[in-house]
Amino acid sequence: MQSLQWRLVLIYLLLLLLAVEVTGGYLLQALEHYYLRGFVSAVDAQGQLVASFLERYLVPEPDRDYVQRLVNQFAVQSGNDIAVLGAGGELVAYGSGSAVGGQPHILQAQVARALAGARAEAVRLNPVTEQRQLHLARPIRSGERVLGAVYIASSLESTYRVLGDLRRLLLVGTSLALAVTAGLGYLLSLSITRPIREVTSRAERMAAGDFSQRISVLSHDEIGQLGSMFNYLTSRLDRTLEEIRAEKAKLEAVLTYMAEGLMALDSEGRVVLMNPACARLLGLQEPVVGRSAGELVPGLLEVSPGRAGGASTDAAAESVAAAEVGPRAAGPASPPAPAGSEGGPAAAGPVGAGIPPARIIRREGRILRAHFAPLGLEGGERGLLVVLRDVTEETRLQEMRRDFVANVSHELRTPLATVKGYVETLLDGALEDRQVCERFLHTVARETDRMTRLVQDLLLLSQLEHGQASWHMEPVDMRDPAGQALERLRPAAERKGLRLVLDAPDDLPLVEGDEAMLTQVFSNLLSNAVEFTPSGGSVTVSLRADGERLVSVVEDTGTGIPPEDLPRVFERFYRVDKGRSRELGGTGLGLSIAREIVQAHRGDISITSVPGQGTRVTFWLPRGDDTRAG
Repeated sequence: MQSLQWRLVLIYLLLLLLAVEVTGGYLLQALEHYYLRGFVSAVDAQGQLVASFLERYLVPEPDRDYVQRLVNQFAVQSGNDIAVLGAGGELVAYGSGSAVGGQPHILQAQVARALAGARAEAVRLNPVTEQRQLHLARPIRSGERVLGAVYIASSLESTYRVLGDLRRLLLVGTSLALAVTAGLGYLLSLSITRPIREVTSRAERMAAGDFSQRISVLSHDEIGQLGSMFNYLTSRLDRTLEEIRAEKAKLEAVLTYMAEGLMALDSEGRVVLMNPACARLLGLQEPVVGRSAGELVPGLLEVSPGRAGGASTDAAAESVAAAEVGPRAAGPASPPAPAGSEGGPAAAGPVGAGIPPARIIRREGRILRAHFAPLGLEGGERGLLVVLRDVTEETRLQEMRRDFVANVSHELRTPLATVKGYVETLLDGALEDRQVCERFLHTVARETDRMTRLVQDLLLLSQLEHGQASWHMEPVDMRDPAGQALERLRPAAERKGLRLVLDAPDDLPLVEGDEAMLTQVFSNLLSNAVEFTPSGGSVTVSLRADGERLVSVVEDTGTGIPPEDLPRVFERFYRVDKGRSRELGGTGLGLSIAREIVQAHRGDISITSVPGQGTRVTFWLPRGDDTRAG
């Protein structure tokens, strides 16, 4: 929203909206507290009444039949779910006043407090009806003795419907008030912005080169002062442009003979000069003089987060000069900051314009380090000299080392700590207990296997990413790698009671690929499916031809993946359920490896999932030829 007129209107609307929201929010909060307290009091009274009726029927032994009939009557009359529990926490009777019925949903914490003699309550979402419910538990006493507890679950939906109606009324009232305020604000702001539009129109003509523009000053207020200043600026700008042209010639002579990539910017961030080395580094062929440096190199003059000031090149030059005193002065002879560091050591200095003395730029596959130095221009203005150096290779190596150390140290820390703890325990005397010793040694072996799998997966992933893997490309019947992977995972599936299914037609076309690598893809996908599918579920592998592609689908009936985690599941070391994945021995690299292998076969892979229903992983490969699998 660039218009001042609409900004003024927006300010009026925001002030009104703030007042209404503060008042309405306080009112709604008070009403919600009032309704909820009243609801809790009514349910508590019902629980106290049920407890008093049941006291005589719980000693010496609970009369379950009578208690059940009594609870059913109360539940039907109140419309609530009522449960009676004995002194040991066992369920004595349960009655449902809702249409859903079924097994009782009891919060153990509230029951424990009630059996301890205290009243407890909580508001939770019913997993069956997906409605908010009040869960209240009261002790059933006989003197000082607690005979059991009454547990009542009552729906809060009616109360929240009333609160929702109140919110809608407040919203309608707020909308009407905002509409009226917008109209009045528009009329008021129009009287302010009309003179400014005239200044803007004449400024556009002046920017096109017509410096004869003059503003008629009709008043001595702020608008009139703006017109007078505009007239003064017009005359000054005409002379300043002539001075800039003279300085431009000097800068061109300096930049032409520099070996490193150099680019000179004027006070508005436009390219004044660029030497041939800079053009080669940026991959520029057409003339660029006069174009914006931000347009040619996105991010070059971008303001650093947390830094005050604008991105003016003139202000940046002054701040860079202030920050780079003595040996920190940027230029062709200044020592470069370490590759991979966004600003280098100099970036910590105060830069008023928000542009650090040095920064990293990515351009057409190259990583360039840009150093900034002030450059004096005619008339006291300051430009900016940008020195570019190609640091692609050293940055890539440092990023690889940093990522590898961070990820591997994170993954190895837990198993190493486990092994160290168990070994220390054995050394402290646990060796004398054979059962404990064997259990500890099994754990150490399992963690060692996990670290071995991690190293093997890292090695394979590194080979795939750097094109160092050995490929044995040949016509492959996709039923073969799928079947091998299924047989490999079948023992684990049978132990969990899972059903493995291979669905593939007999006339399946062949693909050109590495059978061992494709088996690895199916093994990784099936391993995840088996591990995260509960007992009694199924895992299905489907193969089908789709035009010029052969589509493979691995689908399970497991726990599924939350929607917020789906975009990141193919990242290395990323786990949805980190604790469970590590318990199952996963390295977090299976999907990353599968994607690298599929993409190396000129294919693609995707994943969809519904939490609680299952996950579907689909990958396709191009058909090799028209030969059909026999």
